Amino acid sequence: MAETYHRVAGREQRPARRIRVLVIDDNQNIRKLLSAVFRRQCDVATTDSVDDALRILAAHPTDLVVIDYEMPGKDGLQGIREIRQVDQNVCILMLTGSATGRLIQEALSEGADACLSKPFNVRNLRDLAMHHLVRRQTAWACACAAAASAACAPTAAPI
Repeated sequence: MAETYHRVAGREQRPARRIRVLVIDDNQNIRKLLSAVFRRQCDVATTDSVDDALRILAAHPTDLVVIDYEMPGKDGLQGIREIRQVDQNVCILMLTGSATGRLIQEALSEGADACLSKPFNVRNLRDLAMHHLVRRQTAWACACAAAASAACAPTAAPI
């Protein structure tokens, strides 16, 4: 299959790498399900613990983390806190079987982009993930464009 090149700012650019997804859930069936959901469009890694996830994140830049709230050891909220210390830009979706307004608010304030209740609709999860990925990438692109624009802006000559 031939690669498609895109012209950006007067230069040809190679296509972007595949989206990288990390699924953190102690339930093997959920890990398998989510891996199958994202596998077509993304590179997917799975793990059953926050500590292992942090090792994966340190070794492999990741675009999306899907994390369960209720897990042995560190729960999803602690996981979100620690992930945000490692990567401020990764998109984080938290799954929970015990969604309360307080829990959702806490997850969002800790840095989750969204929360989804279990059981969940697979299509809704995929659409929600893609929505937040696009939103984060757009914000990042705007910040880069603004920084580049500021760096290239002419400075006023002294009078």
